[in-house]
This record gives sequence, structure tokens and C-alpha cells, in this order.
Amino acid sequence: MSLVTPLQSNFTGGELSPLMLGRVDHEVWKVSSLELTGWVPRPQGPIEACPGFEYVASAAGPCRLIPFEPYLTQSYIIEMSALKFRFYTNDVLLTVATVPVEVAHPYTQPQVLGLDYTFAADGDTMWFWHRSVAPKQLFRTGAASFTLGDFTFANGPFEDRNTDKTLTVQASAQTGAVTLVANQPLFDAGDVGGLFEMEFIDLSTIPHWMVGMTVSAGMLVVSVNGKVYQHSAGTITGSAAPTHNTGTQYDGINGNDVNGKGPYGCAWTYKYSAIGRLKITGFTDATHVSATVVQDLASTNATYRWRFGAFSPKRGWPEHGAIIQDRLVLSKDNNRYASQIGLYNDFDRFNENGDIGDDQAFISPLTDPNPVAWMQSGNNLFTGGAREEGVMQQSSAARGIAPGNIRNTVNSRRGSATVRPVDLDGKPVFLQRNRRKVLRITDTTYERLGIEDLTRYADHVGNSPMVEFAKQVEPMPLLWAVREDGMLWGCLLMPEEAILGWFRRPLGGGMLARSIVAVTAPDGTREDLWLAAETVSGAWFVMKLAPFRNAGEYDENGIMCDAALTYDGVSASIFTAAHLADKEVEVVADGAVLGLFTLDGTGTVDLSAIGEGAFSKVMLGLPFPCRWRSLPPEAGGDNGPAMFKIGRTAKVWLRVQNSLGLRVTVDDEPNAAQDLESLMTDSVMDTALPFMTLDIPLDMVGGYDRRNVIQIDRTSAKQSTILAIMGQLEKANG
Repeated sequence: MSLVTPLQSNFTGGELSPLMLGRVDHEVWKVSSLELTGWVPRPQGPIEACPGFEYVASAAGPCRLIPFEPYLTQSYIIEMSALKFRFYTNDVLLTVATVPVEVAHPYTQPQVLGLDYTFAADGDTMWFWHRSVAPKQLFRTGAASFTLGDFTFANGPFEDRNTDKTLTVQASAQTGAVTLVANQPLFDAGDVGGLFEMEFIDLSTIPHWMVGMTVSAGMLVVSVNGKVYQHSAGTITGSAAPTHNTGTQYDGINGNDVNGKGPYGCAWTYKYSAIGRLKITGFTDATHVSATVVQDLASTNATYRWRFGAFSPKRGWPEHGAIIQDRLVLSKDNNRYASQIGLYNDFDRFNENGDIGDDQAFISPLTDPNPVAWMQSGNNLFTGGAREEGVMQQSSAARGIAPGNIRNTVNSRRGSATVRPVDLDGKPVFLQRNRRKVLRITDTTYERLGIEDLTRYADHVGNSPMVEFAKQVEPMPLLWAVREDGMLWGCLLMPEEAILGWFRRPLGGGMLARSIVAVTAPDGTREDLWLAAETVSGAWFVMKLAPFRNAGEYDENGIMCDAALTYDGVSASIFTAAHLADKEVEVVADGAVLGLFTLDGTGTVDLSAIGEGAFSKVMLGLPFPCRWRSLPPEAGGDNGPAMFKIGRTAKVWLRVQNSLGLRVTVDDEPNAAQDLESLMTDSVMDTALPFMTLDIPLDMVGGYDRRNVIQIDRTSAKQSTILAIMGQLEKANG
């Protein structure tokens, strides 16, 4: 026999894929685990029992959680269910006079799950995008008040201009409510709500404005930008051609020049331009629609120079949005539509001079014909599609992203799922097209970006497709993912330290994770993870993950169960958790683990018969699984490698910090198990056991096996941190 004593003091590699179980040669092997369920690897190396999810409220129904953070310490979580918003802030459901604040919206439940959203620069507004619903904007009008309105497009964007000279459209008037008449079938009921543009080139009957020309009252002139103005004052034109879009302005000095000549300067009132714009308001038939003029038409003549707006019920609405360099960029299909700088709803491609300036709106199509799957703004605009991922940036660093200064680069062809990515240091973490791999865009050389597969060592994370992400930065960098089957996974992700470790986080009571968000905690010191979960009975809860403890700290009554409620007040014996009626819960009272209790039909438990019968601090909730299993050990013995050799575990050393409620099992032998509490023979009965910070030698004899796995289970709702584990193995010589 040969003695082998493998030590593991670093667990940051997380749970390995079954396909990695032969890779003892890989660096990740020595820091990884066979199973990591309910434990979270910390950046310094140890694993810690994950806190529980505290119950906040029962949701109105199936829902999606959306973050809304106007300011750092004014965070809201939006519970978005079919046709209704509800709000959470300061860790509670937002109410006025005990009535939840609710705002109606038009989205059905499938649309809720499929929409995207963008936060406006003002902090108090967010926009919602869905192809089937005209965009909406949610305004925070007070600490406890919100309103929903329409996002109104101004001056575009528009599709390409019609080129069929035989297909014309004529308006019944130049202003106000008009009828548009097409000479061939053109219109559809789905055009109502969309924009329409008509262009008139022939202004030959109107004189052009010139410097020093004599004008008569009320006459019309065409300025240098193709806009038409009507005279309202003065007799001789000034030195600056009119360019304004509304109202009345002078065309230069108003008076005599230095030579006493004049008076110069005329006032001109804007009338219309060569381009007129309308909003379609009603459908009559394929050749007739009603419309409202939003930019006066130059003529009532028929013209083939017309365009439909890019967005309408027929053509679809924006699907994604992002703000980059003070522009709002929207996407539909494989096109991206950028607004004017600083004017997020204005998509005019011309400035007041009729020119295409750097501030103007533009359209940037992708080379890939597949629809945009997601957009995210960082230093540049990142875009994912079903076939490729790319970046929009300025081609010349001297100017920002602008018409004629756009460079679109394809950086990978992995293909993206239509799942909102998360931002990691200015670059997206996103899902591959099959929703089973998590990818991260990284910096590489030669001004190109690379792709890192974050699931390369744990591809089993994607055994069920993933549906949603969230990211925490403080107190440690954790990426969270909800899977389609309701399993919650987390990942300790620190690229700068080459740390990448996945772990499972099943929910207590068989609950299924459905939606997650991370928002700044009320005190601004960390991000809190919020979760919407579906219970076995079909109810939905909104919960918040309890904070991770700081190094060296512990809480005897810490929240270590799910859907948990806590009590801190005068001593009492009867406690109620109505949302857990008829459920079996674990109870910790005044630091002591009281065990499992089944609540009655009202969710009440009576603890009067236990101990002193009254308690001032109580935590109760649904226990969740928490298990760590070691990888098969590979350590050199006096007769070569230990891998594959028959052997058994003879002893285990455990180094823990502020821990309780642990059971150690070796070699999958139920009889070879020990509880840490059983070693505390001098503790006082009926009181809370003290937390343990020490090295624990365990004399444990397992069965002969080739894998020799050490297993640690958390057996009670107590905080625990494992710093290091060492086993002594007896291995056969052959």
C-alpha cells in the first residue's frame, strides 16, 4: 500500500464538465470540483455556502424582472407581467397607502419575455422595444409614481425612396389633415401609425432668394436649402439666406449699410420645403389613406418620389436599442438606425441647410442579412446577429460616429442568441446561437476583438438552454444565468486573474428560477441579486439574495434558506409566513437550529414548546441543497500516480472558518460520514452552537474504490466557509 495526501486549498475553478474528468494534466484540475452545488467559490480560493433568497412579495403572475436605476442609491426593480408593471425599491414592493403602485402596458406575456429595453440619458426614462408593439417610454415622475407614454418618431427614419416612376402618390392639401391617393394599389391597414415622405423637385415657378433683391409683400422665395419662405416684412433682402425650419426670421441686417444704402433685410416665414412629411392616421383602401401633415408639402401634385417610414405595424417596430456617442441607435432586421446627436427621437438625415452633417441621423445596414440579435454600447457599438458579431465605430478618430465616418467590423462568426447580454468592463458577455455557450468579447491585437468561451471547462452548464443573465460586481464578480429548466447557475469571473468557476444554485422547495436582475443596494455599497421564481404550485415569488458575509464575520441568524422571512423584535413564539402555507420549512431561532417544521394552512408555526418557548430573532424558509464533491485525486505516491488505483480514504483534514452544519462523507459510503457538531461534546444544550474556526482532523475509513471522492454537505441553515481540504488515501501498489 502507498499513502497519498492530496491537498486542495483553491476552489476557484468551479464545477468541471464531465468531459474534463480525464484532464488531470490541465491547470484547472487542481482548483476545480466534481460537484459544486449551493457553494460559491470566493476570489481568494475558498468555497462558501451561498446565502438564501429572502422573500419580498408574491408576484402578480408570471413575470420578468427589469432593473431601473435613475441614480446610484435610487434603484427600482420592475416586475413586468402581462399588461402590468409593478415596482420594488428599498427592498420592498412599492405601495401608496398599502396599495401596490401599478402601471398598465400593452404587452402580452410572450411579448414581455421577448422585448428589449434601453435606459435614457436623463436617468428617469426607459424605452421598451418589441417588433410587434409601437415603442413605449416609461417615465419616473416621482419617488412612487410612473407613467407610460408613446415614443414618437420625428422626421424618420425612412425606407429607400421609390424608383418606379409609374407609381405616384398625391396629397389633397399641403397642410393639416389630408388624403393620400395612389394611382396603383399601395397602402395597407398596417401602414396606419407610420410615417410617409413626399419629395417635390419642381419649384421652378418660385424665384430663388438672392442678396439685395427687391421683394413684394407676401411673395414666395426658394432659399439655398430648397426650403420655401413667404415674405412678411422689408423691401430689400439682406446678406444671409434664410435656413430656419419654423417661424419668422430676418435674412441679415435690418437697416441701412455703412454707405447709407438700404434699408436692407427682410423677414421670412417658413412655409415648406421640397420634402414634406406626414403621419398616416387611417386606412380606406389600397389606394387611399388619411394622414396628418407634420412637415408642410411643397405641392399637391402627384409624385413618384415617396418613401414609407421604416417603422409601422406592417413593417415592424424597433427590436433593440442602445445609446452611443449621444445617439439612440435602433435596430430592425439587419438595419441600424441612428438618431441625431442629442435628439433621441429625431431621425432627420438633413440639417437646416439641407445638408448631411455630422450631427444628422443615418442608417447603417449589416452585411449579414439575419436580424440583429442584440446591441450593447461600450467604447463602441457591439452588435450580435444569428451568424456574426461585430462593432460599429468611427473610421476617423478625428470625428465621432457620423454619416460618412462609420466603420463596421466583423469580429467573429459564432452566431448570437436573442438574449440580452451583460456588460463586462465595456464589452458584452452573450449567448451563442444555441443558447448553450456563454461567450465574452475580449481585446486582441491589430484593432480586432476576440471571443472567449466562458463555458469551455463547464459545457454542461448549457445542458438546458439559458434564457437570462445578470452580473454582480460587489462584493465579488459573479455572473448569473437562468436556464430554461429553471436551474440557476453562477460563475466567479475574474479575467484579469484567469479565474473562471461555475457553480449550481438550486432553489429550495423545488422552486424554478425564471428571471434575474442585479441592481445597486439601497446603501450603494454592492449589487443585490433579485429573482423571480415559480413554485411547484404555480405561484410566483419575487426574492432577493441575502448579502454575502464579509471576511471573518458571521451572523447566527443569517438568511440561509429560500423564500425566507426573518423576525427581529420582542420575544414571541408564534410566527407566520403566509406564502409558505403547508410547506416544510427550516427554523433558526436566536441562533439555534430548531429543525424542520410543517406550517399550517395559514403559514403559521408555534414554537412555544421548544426551549424557552419564545424567541426574539427568527429565520425560517425552504432549505436548499448544498454539496461539494472532490475530483478523483491525482497525487504522486511512493509507487507512481494514484489515479485509477484501488484505494480508500483513511483520514480527512478540514480547515473551516466560522462554520456550522457540515457533514463529511468519504468514498460514497453513507456509514463513513461525520457531522462537525458531533465533535463539539462540551457545548451547552438548548443554546446556539458557537461557529467553528479551526482545523478539524476526521478519522474516517471509506470503502475501497478507484475514485476516492470526499463529499461535504451542509445539513442545517448555517453559514459555512471551507478554506482547505486534505485527505489521506491508502492506494494499492498495483
